[in-house]
Amino acid sequence: MNSNRLMIRQKGRCKREARPGDYVQLFKVHLCLYICLSTILGYVTAAGRFSVDAGIIGILVLVLALGSAALNNIQDREYDLSFARTANRTLPRKRIPLTHAIVPAVLLITTGFWGVYSVAGGFCLIISLLAVVAYNGLYTPLKKITPLAFIPGTLSGALPALIGWTAAGSDMNDPTILMIMGILMVWQVPHTLMILITSKGRQIGQDGLRRYPCLTDLFPVKELKLQILIWTNLYSLAILFFLLQTRIDHVWGNVILSANAMAIPIICALLFYVVKRLKLGLTFAVFNFSMLVFLGTGICDKIFI
Repeated sequence: MNSNRLMIRQKGRCKREARPGDYVQLFKVHLCLYICLSTILGYVTAAGRFSVDAGIIGILVLVLALGSAALNNIQDREYDLSFARTANRTLPRKRIPLTHAIVPAVLLITTGFWGVYSVAGGFCLIISLLAVVAYNGLYTPLKKITPLAFIPGTLSGALPALIGWTAAGSDMNDPTILMIMGILMVWQVPHTLMILITSKGRQIGQDGLRRYPCLTDLFPVKELKLQILIWTNLYSLAILFFLLQTRIDHVWGNVILSANAMAIPIICALLFYVVKRLKLGLTFAVFNFSMLVFLGTGICDKIFI
């Protein structure tokens, strides 16, 4: 009965007018802000201080990320109908015309590429192209084929920091930027696993058939939770290693990042295994907030120099 209701909702047409929230969802604004901040972090860490140029390159990468996110939603509009978690998104529910997604996506991506090239040069443009290809050309189509598609996805999420770093004129082989990219990549693994467990990979299909691969089909939830804790500890260790090898100018910056690194695995473990009545969504929110703390502290450390 429940699956039939879901199918009816899925096939239905939403007749209400588009709302601002529909476009916010289309462009995945919250995720793109993380990308913007990681770009700025890469720049200010390389330059040793915050400047207007750091903000400009961050905004340009944000524009590119918004366009890439919209393109991802265009590519996934049929795929998203198959999952309970995504079936109610803007394009699957036809809340806006498809052209309202295609035109902005093209304009934003074009503007982002042009802006990055104009401000930071050809090498940063190449990295930007690699990021879009990894996300829209590899991750998006591959996730319909293999649950390991998150691998190119994590790469695309780490490249914006490299754009900021190289835009500041630093060598891309420097261990510092490799550590920052490593932290971003490791963070994305438990981030992805938490999304899968929260939604439990529920797919909506005729006769309840699962049409697409999902890690929740291959591993029990208990094992995935253990993997989350393992990767969360790796994320914590990566931040601590970053602090040992990289100059953070202020004592308060070191204290905040150290506390963040040491607290996040403990909090996740408590929320998983002790406070059982709390939803996994709270763990997800806390984990995302820890990345915001990492990015924000790294940037503020160079602002108040």
